[in-house]
Amino acid sequence: MNSTNQKDSIEDVRIENGLIVFSNYQLYKQKAEEARDFLKALDVSPESEQECKRTVAAARKISDQLNQEKIRIKKSVLEPYNSFEAQVKEIISIITDGENVARDKLKAIDDQRREEKREAIRQLWEARAGSYESCMYIDFDRFLADKHLNKTVTISEIEKEMIRFMYTTTEDIQLLQKLPLKDEYIAEYIDCLNVTEAMNKVNQRHEVIKAQATEPYMLIKITGKADVILAKQLLKDINYKVLEEK
Repeated sequence: MNSTNQKDSIEDVRIENGLIVFSNYQLYKQKAEEARDFLKALDVSPESEQECKRTVAAARKISDQLNQEKIRIKKSVLEPYNSFEAQVKEIISIITDGENVARDKLKAIDDQRREEKREAIRQLWEARAGSYESCMYIDFDRFLADKHLNKTVTISEIEKEMIRFMYTTTEDIQLLQKLPLKDEYIAEYIDCLNVTEAMNKVNQRHEVIKAQATEPYMLIKITGKADVILAKQLLKDINYKVLEEK
């Protein structure tokens, strides 16, 4: 195959009415097959080395030229699309900017509405708290849930739930007040709002202390880091053993 006479540029690929026309595709394919078959069949030896190199170089030159033409055509074909894509992105960016501002404004309105509703619910709580003993232990935030601030939940629904909450917790605390470890039970109950769970936690704690103690003991509950440190020091100074709850 004599490929050294091929043109230095590809003139057989063009764009017509938006379509890519490769007019001599079959010819180029035939030449490529001839070059491939020639190189496969060529008995490479010192005598044929130079001919082999020339044939490979000539075939590679045509391959490179076609590849460059492919890149040029691709850029040309995609140019209108790239321009359109940039325009669309610009428009979307403008709309998104407006949407973000609108969302911020809507969120501010919603936040204000939720805060106003929170205050209205708080006023209901304060108006009724004096009638229920549990409100001496449990504050407003232990009752309020995020769902209460949703627009779909009415104030009347919340008020009914609040009354049930105050009534039930008052009954629970009055029950716990009758028990020997009432202070501990109530302290645990305020955290979990479940009588059984609160009693179990306190009872289990006492069981642990009993298992650890080999001598008579007294249970003292101290809260606050500074008070705990001071109490521990005072008890140790008078030779009292201290078993801390972990």
